[in-house]
Amino acid sequence: MLYASLILFALAALLLLRCQLGKACARLQFLPMTAVVVLSLLYLVSDYFTANGIDESVIYHLRVGLEGAGFKAYAGIILATALVLTAWLVIYVLLLNRSQPQRSRLDAGSLLLTGAALVANPASHDLYQLFMPGLSTHADFARHYIARPRVETTGTSPLNLIYIYAESLEETYFNEEIFPGLMPHLQALKQQAIVFDNVAQVSHSGWTIAGMVASQCGVPLFTPGGGNSLSGMSSFMSGATCVGDILSGQGYHLAYMGGANTEFAGKKHFYQTHGFSSIEGRHELEDRLQDINYQSAWGIYDDDLLSFASDKLAILQQSQQPFGLFLLTLDTHHPQGHLSASCAGQSYTQGKNPMLDAVHCADYLLGRFINDIRQSALADNTLIVLASDHLAMKIPAFAQLEKAQRRNLFMLLPPEEISPQRIATPASILDTGVTVLSQMGFQIEGLGFGRNMLGPQPTLRAAGQTGSIKEFNRQLESSRPALGMLWEFPALEQGLVFAEQEQRVQIDEARYEYPLLMFLGQNSEIESIAFDFNAEFTNAHYLEQQPAGRKYIWIDQCYKLSGFYGLPPVDHEYCIGAGQLGNQAFVLYAVEPAMQLSLKRLSRGLQQTGQPEQTTFQQQLQRLKSLAEHDTIIQNSIELADRFPYTALLAVSASGVHQGNTFIQTQLDGKIYTSPAQPRGLTLFALDGSEIPQPLYHLDLCRLEETTELSRNLAELLGQQRNDYALLLVHDTLQCSETTRDRITEFFADTPLENWQELAFRQGYIALLDKKGQPHEFPSASEQVNAVAFLRKPKE
Repeated sequence: MLYASLILFALAALLLLRCQLGKACARLQFLPMTAVVVLSLLYLVSDYFTANGIDESVIYHLRVGLEGAGFKAYAGIILATALVLTAWLVIYVLLLNRSQPQRSRLDAGSLLLTGAALVANPASHDLYQLFMPGLSTHADFARHYIARPRVETTGTSPLNLIYIYAESLEETYFNEEIFPGLMPHLQALKQQAIVFDNVAQVSHSGWTIAGMVASQCGVPLFTPGGGNSLSGMSSFMSGATCVGDILSGQGYHLAYMGGANTEFAGKKHFYQTHGFSSIEGRHELEDRLQDINYQSAWGIYDDDLLSFASDKLAILQQSQQPFGLFLLTLDTHHPQGHLSASCAGQSYTQGKNPMLDAVHCADYLLGRFINDIRQSALADNTLIVLASDHLAMKIPAFAQLEKAQRRNLFMLLPPEEISPQRIATPASILDTGVTVLSQMGFQIEGLGFGRNMLGPQPTLRAAGQTGSIKEFNRQLESSRPALGMLWEFPALEQGLVFAEQEQRVQIDEARYEYPLLMFLGQNSEIESIAFDFNAEFTNAHYLEQQPAGRKYIWIDQCYKLSGFYGLPPVDHEYCIGAGQLGNQAFVLYAVEPAMQLSLKRLSRGLQQTGQPEQTTFQQQLQRLKSLAEHDTIIQNSIELADRFPYTALLAVSASGVHQGNTFIQTQLDGKIYTSPAQPRGLTLFALDGSEIPQPLYHLDLCRLEETTELSRNLAELLGQQRNDYALLLVHDTLQCSETTRDRITEFFADTPLENWQELAFRQGYIALLDKKGQPHEFPSASEQVNAVAFLRKPKE
């Protein structure tokens, strides 16, 4: 599909080149071509990581964030992507410069080919599948989810647990026909283990944190609020019962150790939420390194990590408390792997395939680590689990992996000697956690969607009798809405406690960063939370999508909330508002340091006051739409002559320290461009039809000495520029003291403008000057934001 899309793109480009030679091609023509370039790059970069194009793991990491990722390992692809984007930008600018928009026309042939390229692009297909899934025929599948499993012991003391997640070390690497001699040490251990060789990877389990959630909680990693909620939550899927919750409830001391940053993808929050008292990653372990520089792009090498794990086991053994130690290795991480120094001389391909060398090294290190444990005193009462966190992504050995049926590695090494067992029951990574618990000595019926692979009841995948992972994934997807309960939210009865410096609010035991928007049920219980940061939409957009009567609590910048409620400005940075869409009743409070706000005070805005009023509801939606699109509420709209160089121009003047930014938004050919935030004082723009007009002159009287003379006045500046229109914007303030009044008068002398004369301290100002018509002036009230839209009158 990608090749077809690129061929169509190339044909469209050839037609446009012919059109450009005649200098009669519309600028609009190049926008869909840019979309093809961006989509193709997004697909290629995503496929580089996933070997599956744009899948749920890509969306997860884009939404949740990439803090802690090993960017150094991907310097090549980052540079290549930047070069391609730069090259296209240069081509794009050159093509635009050759265009003649006044006499331009659309080339139907190239538009048709570009449209076909967009449709054929695999990125379009992937995004459609992710965000527009088909109607499910498995709406009742959620009934199989076991939320609170009954757990009993068999009478004997349950075993300790060492659970090793071997990064991307899937079962396929053990195939001797494809990889002869690759895994000699772990192959030997498999002869003493219970091996499950039909453990499939399912939807939303194909990256590290998702694999951990699936294996420990028996549920795919479905996230609330479009995926952005993990950014501001202090807990991670607190409504799920996971292996950690069960073991901590049985008195186990639980510890996690991994070489990577624990902040990456939310691992730290996950383990904190589910019973782990010790969580150590790169930042916690690197001080123990003999050489601080001996680290890979992702973190601690496996030889050091496993050495630290041995030390940890010695401490846990001495405590006389049952324990569970969960480890995550790193050396076999995409894309090339990382070779520990301890593996000198252990090469599998002599450097021809660095990933296979890393896998061969992992076999040596893990084999040695596990054998050391099995020869120690721990061997008598410890279950060792070796599992892959997910299948390998696109690596140099990917073509070889694809030759076999790919499955996750999952093998159990119990304390007693057993005859090797190979279990071929159709299962998934969701079944691994409950199977581990049963082998430790717990009687448990199931965990989430997981079932004991050695128990009397079939796994859900086996019970489906389809044998199709695709069909099983559809069944899991159908349960997504019902599993929103797993991200349970606290009760509001105890009110809200604000930590203003940390920009955080505490509700009961939960902590959330703000700006945030809480949606409430009819009894004022929290149903979901959306956040304004690290998300694809703003809080205003989320609220705009809600029906009339929807209860909400909104914590955001005061200028947004006061604008939404139509109130005078509030002299604070953050406020909290509560109300119901369509009702005029609401409450608004400024957030103070260490402020405690009771539910009773919030309830004044949440009380039912009859049916929502459609007029009020539509008025609120209009304000929310303006906030969502422009980060402000438009107070005035002015229609100008058809010679105005923009389809529309929004000018925003914010006065005071808490009223947001001063900026310009322009609209050309259906696309919106936003200028950078403007500095304090007055800025003059020449409106020349460019996407973002550049400042022509800036004046900040608050910085000038009293004896400093103005270099030029406004009349001189306007006389020097050829454009019909100019724009004046004031940010924060123009008037600083009584001594600056004469300078303001000097600057505005000999112009038709008048309303500047009444400007006071921290009072905004917008003025549009027209050489062929009357000027438009809009002073704003002190400490307030003013936004005016200038619209070009359509040609008759």
